[in-house]
Amino acid sequence: MNIEKEVLLIIGSASKQSSNHKLVDYINGLWDSQIKVVVYDKLSELPPFNPEDSVSNVPDNIKNIRNMIEKANGVVISTPEYIFSIPAV
Repeated sequence: MNIEKEVLLIIGSASKQSSNHKLVDYINGLWDSQIKVVVYDKLSELPPFNPEDSVSNVPDNIKNIRNMIEKANGVVISTPEYIFSIPAV
């Protein structure tokens, strides 16, 4: 039986030329054929977090990434480091 697993790779950088994109591209090439890899590189399109919009009036792009995370068997987040901290987005 061939069971396909799905891994979601989230690029945590808004820059298209970032080392995070290169790292995710490299990681993407390491999986075997039984792993379906989905790369999410639209973090810059997500609105800033607003608790009031997290339950009702949820933007479609937030619903989309939530569904992708729920569907995945695993999630890898490649996030840049800025001044020894995580980025604002």
